[in-house]
Amino acid sequence: MVNLKELSQNEVLELINYVKSLRKQNFSYSQISKKIEIERNIKISKSTIIRWCKNSNNPFNKTKFIDLSPSPELSYIIGVYFGDANIYYRKKTGSYYFRIKVVDKDFVDVVKNSLIKIGLNPTISYVEEKTRSNRWHVEASSKSLYKFLSQNKEELFKVAEKYPEDFLRGFFDSEGYVTSNKIALENYDLELLEFSKELLKKLDVHSTIHIAKKKGTESNIRGEIYHYKDDFYRLSIHRKESVRNFAIKVSFSIKRKRERLQKLLESMDKH
Repeated sequence: MVNLKELSQNEVLELINYVKSLRKQNFSYSQISKKIEIERNIKISKSTIIRWCKNSNNPFNKTKFIDLSPSPELSYIIGVYFGDANIYYRKKTGSYYFRIKVVDKDFVDVVKNSLIKIGLNPTISYVEEKTRSNRWHVEASSKSLYKFLSQNKEELFKVAEKYPEDFLRGFFDSEGYVTSNKIALENYDLELLEFSKELLKKLDVHSTIHIAKKKGTESNIRGEIYHYKDDFYRLSIHRKESVRNFAIKVSFSIKRKRERLQKLLESMDKH
């Protein structure tokens, strides 16, 4: 049996509308409760149904109501989530969080503004760390965003397809980099890279995917020896016109990455 607290924001809204429609059809409160239990395996009390029908209860009093309809900002957040960001549940406080830790202040500013745009109130902090570079943190508390991002990635892809430039910018801001001859992005998730490749293709950006590190390959990270748990993939953009189209249509939010991209274009123009 599913508890109301386990439902997403949109699922609760849909359920409220369904409850009210049943009431208009002259179902009793008890009948509505039983019908929802049988049809949807959702446990909802008679008293809650009464409050909903009389508009005397707002189920979002303790939940930030945010705009999860497709938008450039939400698409960007999804791209960031597939890269540097993570979501987690803090059991001590019973709160759900979206968080990202990065070295670039301009990056966290864009993430912060995107979170604000969809209705959240994120916080930014600067944390000094002994074992790695000091990093900026941006964090926002939202059960609705947590549940939204916890969906199958195919559902998130639907939003990304509506705003591909913003999704790709978020993903490349997180995982992308520029070398002397290419733009590249690395990730364990081959399906995610293939999806990104298709989006790039629609923007007239040719890219290729290959294995960057095979499973079991040894790596030294800050003095610690690690082994790749799975094949690690790289998506690369080499062709001059594709690099140029990427710069025009996607680019980076991060200044240092934009500067490297500009240098790559200048180098390509000389040859």
